[in-house]
Amino acid sequence: MNGFTTRAIHGGSRGRRDAHGSLRVPVYDSVAFEHENSSSLRDAFMGRKPAHIYSRITNPTVQDFEARIQALTGALSVLAVSSGMAAISNTLIALGGAGKNIVTSRYLFGNTLSLFEKTFAAWGLEARYVSMLNPEELAQAIDDETCAVFLESITNPQLEVADCRALSTVVRERGVPLIVDNTLMTPYLFNCAEAGVDIEIISSTKYISGGATSVGGLVIDHGSFDWSRAAKFKKRAAKFGKMAFIAA
Repeated sequence: MNGFTTRAIHGGSRGRRDAHGSLRVPVYDSVAFEHENSSSLRDAFMGRKPAHIYSRITNPTVQDFEARIQALTGALSVLAVSSGMAAISNTLIALGGAGKNIVTSRYLFGNTLSLFEKTFAAWGLEARYVSMLNPEELAQAIDDETCAVFLESITNPQLEVADCRALSTVVRERGVPLIVDNTLMTPYLFNCAEAGVDIEIISSTKYISGGATSVGGLVIDHGSFDWSRAAKFKKRAAKFGKMAFIAA
């Protein structure tokens, strides 16, 4: 399944077959899932067996969606969340904290800017704004407390396009993950992995949902960042390796 369109329709099935032969995965709206006995439930909670417990954690429909996006992007792992802003906030909260800083573009989606200026600032997480058209300016803004570099593949609404390949070279030398909101371009028009992006963010509410029919967000880890270099993830990296970020 090499074609993008084919992967969009059939990707991520992994040979699974619905119990009733449905060609499309049903929408599982159950909150919790039944287990045969307490031992099975315990093993699921302990992570000893791959099984669904509670839909806030995992859900068959969501899992299939994540697998489809993984097939489209070739990513190491994918996490689906409730909105695009949830994808951005969860990613940066996981990486940052009081005393840390995010180096980001001067041009951002309005809600993202509000998140940085109001919520993160109140928590002591600083946003440093630079021109992403100038890799040297980016390099000068990064210091030992920088937890991430964040930008949009094409800014909304200014439509500014930065050279992500050039930026990734700068960022990688500093040991900081490069995070790109690829909502407007989508994986069809812009391959984040080929451009050296570590974490791709998408609001699936837009094109992926088929015209804003449902709200959702995606955190896509391309497996290119060494999480053992991030202080907050050293222990998890020792246990989960490249899966350390999504496992968190």
